[in-house]
Amino acid sequence: MRAFVVCLVLAAAHEAHAGACGGFLSVKAAGPELARDGLVLLDTLEVDVVTPVLDKATFVTADGTALPAKVVKRAGSEYHLQVLFAPQHSLPAKTTVHLAFGLKELDKDLAERTLTTSDASMTDVHWAKAPRALRRYQESSNKGDSYDAYRVKLALDAPTFVVAEMTYANKTSASEIYVGAGEILVGTTGCHTILVGNTGVVTFTAIGSNGEVAAPGKPLKLRY
Repeated sequence: MRAFVVCLVLAAAHEAHAGACGGFLSVKAAGPELARDGLVLLDTLEVDVVTPVLDKATFVTADGTALPAKVVKRAGSEYHLQVLFAPQHSLPAKTTVHLAFGLKELDKDLAERTLTTSDASMTDVHWAKAPRALRRYQESSNKGDSYDAYRVKLALDAPTFVVAEMTYANKTSASEIYVGAGEILVGTTGCHTILVGNTGVVTFTAIGSNGEVAAPGKPLKLRY
């Protein structure tokens, strides 16, 4: 099986590999089922493989029918790619689907990562409260992984995807897409590191059927 690597990371231009990461490709919906017109997050470090075929994305149903997909949002960096896809037309209800791009080895891996559709459509999204930084979380392991992040509380009325955009003191920037439900880790996670002492200002935007909805309150200022 082709080795794919994924890690959730919001990093500056100072990114550097910090050791070995687990090899896998991540595909997820915002909730336990995928709305018929809902968003799917593809998350990988195989940037050079996936980027050239983004416009060829399809949703393949259980009976093998390929339905066209479209890119809704991109995030990440030179080493890390995140893409939100949506179907161009509503998917069949109560079936399984998976992403495909027309690349044999990639599609073989994606076929093992199915999502189940619901019989509902996407809903509007609303913020109940402004995002709130809780505490800093730091940890290193003997596998080369490192974590230096803040736990941030997101208060939304339903699980949805949230884009975090960080601008650093040196004017570089980065973005990350999260499932916005409860607490998330914002900062360095997994197999990348950023310079200690870097300060970032983070804004959050939720995505629903009502479009992109900016979080209320002031941006968070986080220091690493």
